[in-house]
Amino acid sequence: MMAYMGSTDKYTSYARDRNGTFKAVGTGEQPVISPGGDWVALNPMLKFQTSELDQIKFTRMSTGGSFVVSTVKRPLQHMNPVWSRDGGRLLLSVHDSSKDPRRLVGFVVVDLATRKAVHVETEYLDNPSLAYIFAPDGSIVRGYWDGKRGGIEYYDMSGEVTKTWHWVGLPRGTQWFSPSGKRLATICPGDKDYCVWDARTGARLATVPFGTAEGSFIGWFNEKHLLVQDPGKKKDTEVVQVIDFFGKTARVLADVSTKKPALLQYAPVPRS
Repeated sequence: MMAYMGSTDKYTSYARDRNGTFKAVGTGEQPVISPGGDWVALNPMLKFQTSELDQIKFTRMSTGGSFVVSTVKRPLQHMNPVWSRDGGRLLLSVHDSSKDPRRLVGFVVVDLATRKAVHVETEYLDNPSLAYIFAPDGSIVRGYWDGKRGGIEYYDMSGEVTKTWHWVGLPRGTQWFSPSGKRLATICPGDKDYCVWDARTGARLATVPFGTAEGSFIGWFNEKHLLVQDPGKKKDTEVVQVIDFFGKTARVLADVSTKKPALLQYAPVPRS
């Protein structure tokens, strides 16, 4: 685990530095560590406390220095922060709080070097709650559902769909591309198992048995293992574990209490 915001202790946000130590980095803000580990993006859970503009804060772990970037104006709000692989950009999904609060109406890309945000509007008629993420090549992609089947769509910076893979099923979360970027994982079409696909061709590489519909996909552990969360054997617990492509548990990482909900970010520990 790289970062979390707890539901106790005044909703303090913590991020893990390169020495493995968790540091308090904010209050009431969702923390998301960059791939290099030196920056943490802090998304406020309570919006518009000081401005009519939604904002995202960036704090440098090595120095403690920080800055704030404004994104969209009320009633629009951003959510689901996702870093690009090079750590140079942050992607945020946008919804309109005056309408269906789940329906995404676009995205924002924040450039870390220029400290500027670009807001892009999009249109679609499917499942409203599937977030935008960065593909390994830096393009923007999201899952979709048309009422019968799920797939993924790629977008350009004008908000237009440039490519659709309608056969791969629905992705879950924001970490569905493998560490190398050569594979992606989804919920198999019409099934509860996980499917692994070639990220270049869309060919199916593996079908990973997953025994319980109560479990959830977190992301990738490495190129041959997935990270999932299952109901624990103990009451009010869940188990974070590594599974192989046969659905077998390779390693148990953590027991997580469900009594104290928290926003968690799982990611590899950056190497110094």
